[in-house]
Amino acid sequence: MTDPTRREFLRWGTAVTLVGGSGLVGEVLAACGSTTSGPSGETTWQRVLRTKTVNVGVSNDNPQAYIQGTKLVGQVPDVLQATLVAQYGISTVVATVAEFGSMIPGLIAKRFDVIGAGMLIKPARCKQVAFSNPDSDHPDYAVVHKGNPLGVHNFADVGRLNVRIAVTSGTAEQQYAVTAGASGSNLIVVPTDADQLAQLLSNRADLVLTFKPQAHRWVTDNPNALEIAQPFTLLDPSTGKPYPNFAALAVRKEDTDFIAAYNQALSKIIADGTLAQIDNKYDFDLPGPNAPTVEELCKG
Repeated sequence: MTDPTRREFLRWGTAVTLVGGSGLVGEVLAACGSTTSGPSGETTWQRVLRTKTVNVGVSNDNPQAYIQGTKLVGQVPDVLQATLVAQYGISTVVATVAEFGSMIPGLIAKRFDVIGAGMLIKPARCKQVAFSNPDSDHPDYAVVHKGNPLGVHNFADVGRLNVRIAVTSGTAEQQYAVTAGASGSNLIVVPTDADQLAQLLSNRADLVLTFKPQAHRWVTDNPNALEIAQPFTLLDPSTGKPYPNFAALAVRKEDTDFIAAYNQALSKIIADGTLAQIDNKYDFDLPGPNAPTVEELCKG
C-alpha cells in the first residue's frame, strides 16, 4: 500500500468523524475551525464527557494514525478505542488532519483537543504541552540505499561523511540530524514522512531516520533500492546513550483532568495486555517495566 500523504488535505479544515465502536468507521467531513466551547468554566475533559465527542489532531502517518478510505486506522485509533471509547463511552472521535509540524500550534490554538500523532515525549515539547504516560517505544532505524554505499553505521559520522539526510519538519529526528552535524543542502527538511521516502528513492537523499514499522515497510516495498543500515549506532552525545523515543498523547497543559482520566484508562490496557497486542499489531515496541516515566522524559 502506498503511504498516505498529507498533501491530499488542506493545512486546516479537513477532518474525519469517527463513530465509537469496532473499527471507528466514519466519513470525511468539513472540520470546524476550533473545538466546541461549553459552559463557562468547563474543562476540555468535562466537555468531552458531556458531548461524548473528542477532536484528535493526526498527521496522517502510517501506522500511527492515517486515513484509509473512510476510516481512521492505526496504533493511535486502536488505543483510543480501548481507552476513551471503551472505558468512558466516548461515541464520536473527530480526527483533524494537519502536518506534523503544526500539531502543537494547532493544539494550543484549540483546533483539536488532543494530539494523536505518535508524538515523542521531549523536554522542549513538555514546555508547551502535557503528555500522557507513554504508550509505545519508537527506536530509530536508518534507511539507506541498497548496499549502504556511504558506509553509514554511526549517526555521529553523518557530518564527516557528507551524508544528505531527509527529515520531516518538527520531528525529533530533525534535531538529531542537526546535533550530528547535518546542515545546509545536506539537511533536507520535508513536510511528510512520505516525502522522506521520495527524497531517498529519487537519490536526492542518502539516509532517512524513521521508526521500526515504517523502516520495515519501506524496505519491503523497495527491496532492490533500499535497506536498513546494520549495524547502526544513534547516541545522544550529551549522555552517550540512545535517544529515548517514547510516544504518547498530548493535551494542553491546563487539561490535567484529561490526562489523569486517560492515564487511568491506559493503565488498565497495560495491565490486561491490550496495549501489548496493539503495539505488536503495528510493529511498535511496548515500553518495558524499566522504561522512563513521562516526568523523567520531560526532564531530559
